[in-house]
Amino acid sequence: MKLSNLLIEVIKKWEEISSMDFALIDPKGEYLYKNENKVLPKDEVIEGFNNDIAEIKGNNRYSLFKIKKTRGYVLIAFGKAEDCSVIGKLLAEDLSLIIAMHKDKNSKEIYWQRLIGDKLLDTEIMEGANAFNIAEEKERYVLICKGDKGNKGHIL
Repeated sequence: MKLSNLLIEVIKKWEEISSMDFALIDPKGEYLYKNENKVLPKDEVIEGFNNDIAEIKGNNRYSLFKIKKTRGYVLIAFGKAEDCSVIGKLLAEDLSLIIAMHKDKNSKEIYWQRLIGDKLLDTEIMEGANAFNIAEEKERYVLICKGDKGNKGHIL
């Protein structure tokens, strides 16, 4: 599943649970998700918030939350600052974890570890090969050595 679709799905679940409305802006400054019925902050406000050291900023209409460990994702929670601060913080933390896990999943190093450990399905092997530009036609050899533990407790 694409990261943007996953983030949107999580936000929709939080909207159901909390009865609040949210919007999410990606690092390019584009809205990944927004409620059409809400008045959105001006671009200058978002840009100023991104350049500010503050992690949270709120007023009587909405609160802005920087998604930690990402560059440029901004969550908007609609409502008075005191009403949406806790829910907004929790959702921002959820989104941060999802983005981090997605980056790990798409890491070439993690892919190789899972490939060598025989923890990938055939479709995942092909997807990874395409994602990391690994040529399919190139010959590859795997040498598996099995031995007994020696006197020093090592396995070859």
